[in-house]
Formats: sequence, structure tokens, C-alpha cells
Amino acid sequence: MKSISIDIETYSSVDLIKCGVHRYAEAPDFKILLFGYSVDGSPVRVIDLEHGEKIPPKILAALTNDGVLKWAWNAMFERVCLSRHLLGVGKYINPKSWRCSMVWAATLGLPLALEWAGEVLNLEQRKMSEGKRLIKKFCVPSKTQQFSLTEDSDWQTFKEYNRVDVEVEMAAQSRFADFPVSDEEWELYAIDQLINDRGVLLDMALVDKVVDMDGCVGKHNKTSIAKYYAMQNCVCSDNRVRGLFQFCGSRTGRWVGRNVQAQNLPATTLPDLKQARGLVKNGDMEMVELLYDSVPETLSELIRTAFIPKSGNKLIVSDFSAIEARVLAWLAGETWRNEVFATHGKIYEASASAMFNIPLDRIDKPLRSKGKVAELALGYGGSNAALKSMGALSMGLTESGLPSLVKAWRSANPNIVRFWYAVDRAAVQAVEERIPTQTHGLQFECKHEWLFIILPSGRRLAYYKPQIGENRFGKPCVSYMGVGTNKRWNRIESYGGKWVENICQSVARDLLAFSLKTLQDYDIVLHIHDEAVLEVPQNVKVETVCGLMSRLPSWADGLIMKADGFQSKFYRKD
Repeated sequence: MKSISIDIETYSSVDLIKCGVHRYAEAPDFKILLFGYSVDGSPVRVIDLEHGEKIPPKILAALTNDGVLKWAWNAMFERVCLSRHLLGVGKYINPKSWRCSMVWAATLGLPLALEWAGEVLNLEQRKMSEGKRLIKKFCVPSKTQQFSLTEDSDWQTFKEYNRVDVEVEMAAQSRFADFPVSDEEWELYAIDQLINDRGVLLDMALVDKVVDMDGCVGKHNKTSIAKYYAMQNCVCSDNRVRGLFQFCGSRTGRWVGRNVQAQNLPATTLPDLKQARGLVKNGDMEMVELLYDSVPETLSELIRTAFIPKSGNKLIVSDFSAIEARVLAWLAGETWRNEVFATHGKIYEASASAMFNIPLDRIDKPLRSKGKVAELALGYGGSNAALKSMGALSMGLTESGLPSLVKAWRSANPNIVRFWYAVDRAAVQAVEERIPTQTHGLQFECKHEWLFIILPSGRRLAYYKPQIGENRFGKPCVSYMGVGTNKRWNRIESYGGKWVENICQSVARDLLAFSLKTLQDYDIVLHIHDEAVLEVPQNVKVETVCGLMSRLPSWADGLIMKADGFQSKFYRKD
């Protein structure tokens, strides 16, 4: 036995969508109804646990045997649920030998939903259309429906649905076979699963008090306060919240948030954060209203502080500074920017100095603001609209002055501008002529139905069904099929700046991934794009963690990168 493909059907009174799989599987009434599996591609067998059938002992043993690969679509669900079934509450099967077909699909730029991916790939075997109705009938509580599983005619259809799901998953894997996920990525996936299983401790006294106070202040539009309610929904019995990260959740390979959505928490700007936190936790509503202009804003800023270390430990927060700007300068060969990062690091001031030909020590606050907004808006080919979306007008800049700002930034960064055009030419040529191309240490090639961009790390970015079209300027451009901003599967047109944005964010992701591997001997509890949060004993030094995070992989030779950090009794921004 080398591998098993698995799909399960389960029941729990806990809402899976609201609460996440870790909390879902903790419910006292949780149970596995059906266990569908195939060993080494053999015909699928469905075990009806609800009617007393048992999973064969050799299959049970294989579930915890690291010598046997376990495959499933969204494998965290199967692994966590089977952990509950085999080991009880709060214990999890080692993810080392688990493989996720959904992750594999994501690496190829395909939808994360099995049904949707099957349609896109035009698989001969498809998910059964009755699935949603059957899941609603058998897998979630109902106050109105009463039926006998033994006598109900839908039960046999439900078993067939379970069997077909395994077949569809295997059919999808067969289509992916020419482009396997690397061993390095599966190693990273296992680390990701351990982080998801570990979770992070919540200060539930604070969370519960905020929810109470939120009810007192009445209706407001600060939707981020809803995260406190999400914390209440998702928290497990040990007050830790788990399953916060979706591995390879975006096209670039970056993680995306799940459940509490830790990837987009509000900033912490209150100078007296500790005091505000203490007042809220003690329920001193009167003092909060007296000392702070807006109670909802205050509660929103305290969201991060709900994440705390376990007793006797502390949190160390370590992050990269301006990681995408550093990656962009490195890839494009913009030497003066690399020198800035290697010395004082004041990129906003240095950018203003280069743009307006003014010595660095004469850059005042208004000029720094212009440098900052230009840096944030223009690195990926943005123009006037990008400046406005970054708040240029609210900073005192006039709309008529935006074109000159764009021109000044591009004149100061000619290698970056050349980088945009070189990448676009390489992509167009690779698709148009179906030949491998390369530029700036990046490789472009078309194979089967995909355009691949091979990054310095060796990881691939994938674009499905690329084709050549014409952009609004009458120039050739590449478009591909993907999930657009409208959340629909449609054709997406790309261009030099957009390719470069994808590439830079992907390289930044690979740098964080390398850091997570480097730091894996510590308990990583959170990570957000350029930042890792560790729950560690008191004797662990910030300098030690930052030193480890500052290490670079061999493929990033010449990249100027440094991690800074701090320790705290609760999560915050420094």
C-alpha cells in the first residue's frame, strides 16, 4: 500500500462554515457517517459507519502511518475529523504524510472547489448534483425533518455521492500528474498544518467583554468588530482558535485567512494600548467613553490584543521591513534602492530625494509624504488612479500634479520600468511562439494548457489556458482563465506591472516560507505576509528569533533583507 484517496461525510451540530473544522469536530455529537476510500487507485469502497460497518484495521493503521500517503480534497478536513474519530478531542494526526489535492489544484491556478475545478477541467467524472441536498439532510441538524437512516431511500444515493467524490478527486489528480508539487512544498504544507492545529490562545475574558460592550454602544459600521464574534464561534475547548490559514490560498502561493481572518486585522495605533485593553477587559465602559473618542474604533484596535501566549510564555513578533519593495529592487537591479536598504533603509525619503533631486537631509515631511505615496502606488506600473487609491489627494496632492509625480518616480527608477516591459515581452513571446523565454532570473514556458513563470526559488506560478490578445493600446497581451475580482471564472488580461506584482508577492511568500521552515523548532502561532508570531518560553531572545528569520535561502543571493522584532504579552503592531 503506497497511497489512499479518502473522502468522508460527517455530522455535527456545530456550523462548519461559521466555526471551522477544529471546532466542528469537537462537538459532542460529532460523528463520521461514511468513509470512502481507494487504495493505490483500486475501485472505491464506501464504509457505512452509521450502520455499524467498520473501517478495516489495515486502513486505520495506514491513516497514522507516515509511510503511506493520504490524499484528499481539502485534506485538513479529513485529517482533523479522522483525528477526532481515532484519537479524541484536541489530538491531531501528524500531517507529514497527508497530501491535499485542493492545494495541488491551487498551484495550477485552478478553483479551490472540487465541483468547480471539475467543470473547468471538463472531467468526465463529475460531482453528483444531489450533493448539497443530501448534505443538508444528513449532515446538519434539522428541527423539522425526521427520518430513519435505515429506511430512507436517499441514504443509498448519499453513499454513491461519497463514492463518486473519491473518483472525481482521483480524476483531477490524474490531470495534474505532469506537474507534481515539489517535496519542499509538501514539507511546507506539513508545517502549515501543524501551525493550524496548534492554533493561538485567545483572551476570552477580553473577547466576551468586548461583545458585551459592543451590544451596549449600539449599531455602528465598524465591521471588523465582527471578528470578536468569529472568535467566540471558532474557539476550541482549550480557548485556542485553530485553522486560521489556507495554504496556497492565492494565485501567488500566499496564505489567505480563514475563520477569524488574521491576515487583515486592524492596525494598533493607540499610544496607551495596554491601558485601553485593561479598561475594556474590566468592563469599565464609562472610562472608555470618557478617554477615547470612539468606543467602536477602540474595540476594533484591540482585536489583535485578543491573541495571547499561554501561561509562562510570551509572544515574539518578527517581521521583514518593506519586503516587496526590497524584492522589486533586487529583481529589477535598481542599484540605488538596494544601497538604501543596505544602509539607512529610509526608502520614502530616498525615493523623494531621487525623484526631486534634493539631498536626503533636506527632505521634509511634505516631500517624504510624496515619496511614500509614490512608493506604495507606483511600483507595479500604477499611475494616477493608483496614487488616488492610496490617498494621494487626501495628503494634499492635487489631481493635476499626479502625472508629474508618476513621471518623476519612473525617471528615478528606470530599471524597474524596464523590468515591467521585459517581463511582459517574455510572457507574450512564450505564449505566442510556444518557446521558453527568460529575463531577470525568471523563466517563462508554456506546457499543455498552462503558462508557467518559474521563480528564483524554483517554484512555478501557473496561468491556465493563456492566449494572445490585444490590449487597449493596440499592443499584444496575454490573458488567461482564472477567478477574477468578481469571484467568477473568466478571462483575465495581464500586463507588465501585473506580472511583476505577482512575481514580487510570490518571491516574498517564498522568503516567508523559508523563514517558517527555519523557525519550525519554535511554536509559530500566526504569520501575516511578512511577519511571524511565536509563542515561546521567557528565556528565548528576540535577537535569536530575528537572526533566524534574517537568514536567506541560497537562491536569494544579493537580496538585502533584515528582520526586526519585539516581545509582548499580547499581539500588537510595534
